[in-house]
Amino acid sequence: MSKYHYAIGSPDHTKDKTIVIMGVARGGTSMVAGTVRELGIFLGDRLGENHEDPQFLSLDVDKILEVIERRNSEHKTWGWKMPHSLQYIEEIQSDLRNPHYILVWRNTLAAAISQVNRSDTTMGNALEYSSNRLQEMVQKTKLLNGPVLLVNYEQAINQKEDFIDTVANFVGVDVNDETRKNCLRFIDPETGYQQVSKTYYRIEKAEEKANRLSLKVPRVLRQMERREGLPLFVTTGKNPAFIFKAGKGKTLPEEFIIRFNNTKKSEVDVRFLFDFDWNFSRNMSQLVSAKHGINSYKIISNGQMRRFGVVPEAKNERCELVLVDLLAV
Repeated sequence: MSKYHYAIGSPDHTKDKTIVIMGVARGGTSMVAGTVRELGIFLGDRLGENHEDPQFLSLDVDKILEVIERRNSEHKTWGWKMPHSLQYIEEIQSDLRNPHYILVWRNTLAAAISQVNRSDTTMGNALEYSSNRLQEMVQKTKLLNGPVLLVNYEQAINQKEDFIDTVANFVGVDVNDETRKNCLRFIDPETGYQQVSKTYYRIEKAEEKANRLSLKVPRVLRQMERREGLPLFVTTGKNPAFIFKAGKGKTLPEEFIIRFNNTKKSEVDVRFLFDFDWNFSRNMSQLVSAKHGINSYKIISNGQMRRFGVVPEAKNERCELVLVDLLAV
């Protein structure tokens, strides 16, 4: 199949299947899962940039089996990515429909460094965790009851074409030019975590320019009102937000500027929400730290965004953001 990756057993594409992606935390499973999603395999709804389905966060086997039964009724071929599924995979694999396993292997030190950079753990603890999880992967590989693809992460990001073809052959997908292009864009270790093409977005700081025109899009103030005599918006409930939405049958522009004035004398946290199917999810959001005064951010997407939300920090029933507006690029 590939000189960089190794398959144990032969994939079976004659019937419906379940793709399970496991490995070490910070060990490359997100890159693999995102590639599988770009290939068209359903791994869950409204996933975050780590491409983990929250339905599989639990270690309660009964709850996991309920999710599996529901997904089997909804999809012919589907799967999920969760590194710690290694802990319960033996207990549930007999309930999986034609399981195909993908185990991701990454340099132990590289995985440990990534853990240290993204958490408060020590290098010693990170190395111990990664080493133990790799050993667990070795043991579980012998016990899995379906074909297993062992992915070499370092080679995957260096030999992208080979990796794409290897995974596509394993999950049973034909790769057209557009799919390959999306996969190649996604496999970018410099960018790190990112969304797949179907729900792609990114944020850039933007310089303020006076000649930008406001976009004529509806805005809703969710649980927020302007009270007479106050220069600020006052919240009327939990989770206040400025919601911008496209008209019926329309989408927001591929690029636009979100501008607002932070009237607080210090920085405040502001969360941006991205909606592609008329459902907001915290998984598809990004937190920014806004300075005092005017803040401008350029939002870039795939042109399929339905709504965009700005959720400000609100304390004592008061929101410090004013003049929140979308501008044309």
